[in-house]
Amino acid sequence: MRLILGYEAGLQPNGGIGRYARGLRRALRGAPQIGSITCMANLSVLDAASLEEREGQWGAHAAIRPATPWTPERVARAVGSRIPLLNTQLRDLRARQLLDSGAYDLYHELNYTLRASSLPSVASIHDLSTFSNPGSHPARRVAEMGRAIPHAVDRAQALITISEFSRREIVQRYPQAEGKLFVVPVGVEPGFSPRTEVECMPVLHAQGLAWKNFVLFVGTLEPRKNLERCLQAYADLPLQQARALPLVVVGAKGWRDGSLNAALDAACERGIARKVGSLADDELPMFYSAARGLCFASLYEGQGLPALEATCCGTPVLTTIGSPMAENLSGIALTADPTDARAIRDGLLQLIEDDGLQANAMAHAASIAAAFAWDKIAVDTLKVYEFALASAGRPRSVIGGHRG
Repeated sequence: MRLILGYEAGLQPNGGIGRYARGLRRALRGAPQIGSITCMANLSVLDAASLEEREGQWGAHAAIRPATPWTPERVARAVGSRIPLLNTQLRDLRARQLLDSGAYDLYHELNYTLRASSLPSVASIHDLSTFSNPGSHPARRVAEMGRAIPHAVDRAQALITISEFSRREIVQRYPQAEGKLFVVPVGVEPGFSPRTEVECMPVLHAQGLAWKNFVLFVGTLEPRKNLERCLQAYADLPLQQARALPLVVVGAKGWRDGSLNAALDAACERGIARKVGSLADDELPMFYSAARGLCFASLYEGQGLPALEATCCGTPVLTTIGSPMAENLSGIALTADPTDARAIRDGLLQLIEDDGLQANAMAHAASIAAAFAWDKIAVDTLKVYEFALASAGRPRSVIGGHRG
């Protein structure tokens, strides 16, 4: 099978969709069903060797971007960007020329926006947060998703979403997705595993932190992540306790974060919080392992990768009741109503004071890591590809005769 991936998300340094794109590409490379993988971004094909080199050197503080010489296509895009309708028409034409070149057997769009083509296609619709929680997104993104998601649902031979929670939302809004919508979660990288105090000491010392003497928050600094209410809950803890175990906030700058940053700065001034910013991928497992627990009480998540990563590192989690995180970590994570600061505070107290939670998380680390391993994700994704090709009437020779 000659596969082409819509890969814009893979060029972004932060966020679950970027990790999904990079992790899936790597996991699929060794599959016998896959003859070649091509990545498309900004309506151009990325050079595989340079992409590998960039990703190998890449940390959390720098984005990788495809080389963009001033080709005729780029000139047309620059002109078209001034005229929205013209820009849309130019992009659709360029995408169809690339996808329908005869060089590919299947197109998988990894991030919602399925390009028009005659190829059998799969679209990943991670969640419906732009509809369920529109106040957490810029108006332009809400409008774009309002067009892109229905198109993907109607056009793709198969759809992927990342949790049962998201599957229920999608089918409720788009009943026509039933029968071709599959749950394939984002995988957890193998580096997320329990680390010892000795292993963690270099990164802890660099931040002035001590082993098991802080609670961790991981997420982009935007309203949907609910950091302001978590800070309010932390402020309601006994001051001496909150200062002894501050909330360490790891996350990149997000959208509409003015009041959030003001609340975070105030908490830092009181000594009950610390702002770390973004971390390199190899540092994050150290922070998870060294933390007393993870506070991840988002208002909305499609899957909630940090909760899984922390559990794979043997660290207890406080998360949102009725969420994908609560489903995936049933019997393992603590849960609270994300709109109730008092409930979050009570969960934080348990997270801090109950020593048995650490042992429980450690006991489940290996099973959660196995359930969300990338090799399993690749197998499940290949089954979706087979379904899509069969639905399009493509011969079994394209998929290597592999079934089930």
